[in-house]
Amino acid sequence: MKLPLIGFIFFAGISSSQTKLTTVSAADYSYLVAPNSVVSLFAPNIATGAFSATQPPPTPLPLTLGKVNVVFTDSGGNTFVASLIAVTPDQVNAILPANMKPGNGTVSLTASNGEVITGSVQVTQVAPSIFTADQSGTWLAAAQVVIAHSDGTQTVIGSVATCGNTPVFNGTGYSNCVPVPVDIGTAADEAVLELFGTGIRNVSAVVASNPNCLCDPVDVAPPGYDGYYYQVLYFGPQGGGGPTSFFGLDQVNIVLPHFLAGAGLVSFDVLVVSSNVSMIAPVNTVSVYIK
Repeated sequence: MKLPLIGFIFFAGISSSQTKLTTVSAADYSYLVAPNSVVSLFAPNIATGAFSATQPPPTPLPLTLGKVNVVFTDSGGNTFVASLIAVTPDQVNAILPANMKPGNGTVSLTASNGEVITGSVQVTQVAPSIFTADQSGTWLAAAQVVIAHSDGTQTVIGSVATCGNTPVFNGTGYSNCVPVPVDIGTAADEAVLELFGTGIRNVSAVVASNPNCLCDPVDVAPPGYDGYYYQVLYFGPQGGGGPTSFFGLDQVNIVLPHFLAGAGLVSFDVLVVSSNVSMIAPVNTVSVYIK
């Protein structure tokens, strides 16, 4: 599956005349971001072209791309040079340093022409957001589905969306992605939806530091909930956090119950425990079409 980590889109909240640097989640463009998550930084005149990291994990990401570098300062005054995924003339995708303290911080970007562009960053321990296929932060999930059959074999649906160059009206707006109908199999099969996001992995540390927490660290529910939650099989770094896991990318695996067969477009909200051991309201809702 192609994950939308180094793609670039127009972000409506940024004006071409604005010189202040804006830092948001790369998944849904929310302003709260978490340490060791994927972030996007926006400003004009960052670079003269497009540059991206060329080596996959476990090779470390570069600290400079196209003569651009980024330095974060956290609420405690500690400074960190960010690892960079990709750079374009008006956007940088990077990893928010893992050791940043929560609170209001600052960011300083040195553009390829030597200009220094600054801004603020709002850091919290967990800041869940889910990637979407069209990189809009809404609509179809950037996800895959794995069907485990009773004979021990598996069927992998590598993407729940097909994307092209022509925008299509999806009922609420226009997107260049349309659903791939997902067959969740028979009653003897187990269908697992693997959602990809960022800002989620630190929830394990939150729970570990609050031994009296009786809550589920991560829940996935339909919008509106109605008391129903999907079974969560895994949450944390993509691929289990092994050497080939992509930097800052998180994963949430849930079981798709068989009563969803024929449901059509199904939406999912991911809720994550925050630092005060209460659930964060889901930031972005994502969808999958189930036939």
